[in-house]
Amino acid sequence: MRIETRTVWDEAFFQDWVNQHARLYAGEKRVLAESLDDYRGLLKNPESFPQDKWIALSLYSEKELRARVLVVVSTYRPDVAKVGFIESDDAPLDFRFLWDEVELAAKALGASRLKGPINMHFFVSYRWKTWSKAKPFYGEPMQKPYYPELFRAVGMNQSKTWDTFRIRFWRSKRQYGEIREAKKPEHRLHIRGVDMSRFDEEMATIHKLFTETFHEMPEFEPIPLETFKDLYAGFRHIISPLFAFIIEHDGKPVAFCVNFMDPHAIILQYHRLQRKLPSKLAQLWLLIRIKMNFSRLLIMYVGRKSAPDGKEFKGIQSLVAKKMFWPVALSQPQLLICYTAEDSPALKSYTEDQKEMISKYAVFAKDLD
Repeated sequence: MRIETRTVWDEAFFQDWVNQHARLYAGEKRVLAESLDDYRGLLKNPESFPQDKWIALSLYSEKELRARVLVVVSTYRPDVAKVGFIESDDAPLDFRFLWDEVELAAKALGASRLKGPINMHFFVSYRWKTWSKAKPFYGEPMQKPYYPELFRAVGMNQSKTWDTFRIRFWRSKRQYGEIREAKKPEHRLHIRGVDMSRFDEEMATIHKLFTETFHEMPEFEPIPLETFKDLYAGFRHIISPLFAFIIEHDGKPVAFCVNFMDPHAIILQYHRLQRKLPSKLAQLWLLIRIKMNFSRLLIMYVGRKSAPDGKEFKGIQSLVAKKMFWPVALSQPQLLICYTAEDSPALKSYTEDQKEMISKYAVFAKDLD
C-alpha cells in the first residue's frame, strides 16, 4: 500500500480518480460518469475558490487506486475540514489506513473538526443518501451503500439529515389557496419568471440572494460570482420561467425559487448516444428532449430575505404554487420537494397526507484530537 498526495492540479493523478469511479460503478446504469473536466474546473484554478486550500489523497495497492479523499479548509470556517469526493473499495482496513492520513492532512490545514461528505464546496455537492425508494434525480448523491459504515468505523457520526418527498398536487393546491387567502402575499410581493434573455444578470441576482439568504446554514460558504456562473452554466438549458422565479418587494429582489424538470435519465441516454451518433446530432437530441421533458419537477432551491420590518415575508410558497398551477396542471409531473432539512420550518407547510417520503440523506462529522 502507498499513499500519494497533491495540493495543486495534476492531470494524471485525477485521471486515476475518474478511472476508479468508472470501475466502481461499471454495473450502475443510473450513475452519471465522472469527467476529468469536472475536476479541472474545480481544482486547476485557485481563483475559483480563493478562500479554500486543499489536499487530495489517494491510496494505491500496487498500481490500482483503492480509496481517495479530498480535504478542503476554507478561511470562512478554518476549524472545519470538508472531506469529499470519497470513493473506496469495500475494504475497511484500507479505508482506515487512508483516513489516518486524512486526519493528519486536516490538522496540517489548521482544522479541528471533520465534516462530510462535502465535495469541495456547498455549491458543488454534499450529503450521502442513507435511504431511498425512488429512481435518482439530477444532482442527487449516489454512492456505494457501504460508505456510511466506512465512515462510522473511523469515528464519523451522523450530524444532520435531510429528506426528499413527493407532494400530491391537488391537495397542495387546496392548502396553498387557503394560505394565500390568509396571508395575501400578492398585496406586498410581485413574482416573475426568470428572464432567460437576461440569464447572466439573473444569475447575478440569484447569486446575491443565495449569499444573503443561506449564510446561516452550517455548510454554507460564499463563492465569487464568476465561479457561481461557471458551476451553474448548464442551468441555462434546464430551467424555465414557468418554474423558476424571482420574488420582488417594492421592485427589489427579496426571494427566489428555482425549480426544474429532472433531466437525469435524459443525460444518461445522451451519454449512451454519444457513442453512436455524431456529436452535434447527439447534442441536438439532448436539447430537444430536455425542452420536452415533463416527468418530475424538482423543487430545489428556495431562499428569502427578511422584510424591511425584520419579520419574515409570509406566503411565498403559496405565491409560487399559484404561479406554477397551470404549467403543472397541464403537464402533470411528479412533484419532489428536495433536500428539506430535519429542522426546516418549511416542513410545517405540508400535512402528512400531502407528502410521501422517498429519500433520506445525511452529513457526518468528527472532532479531531
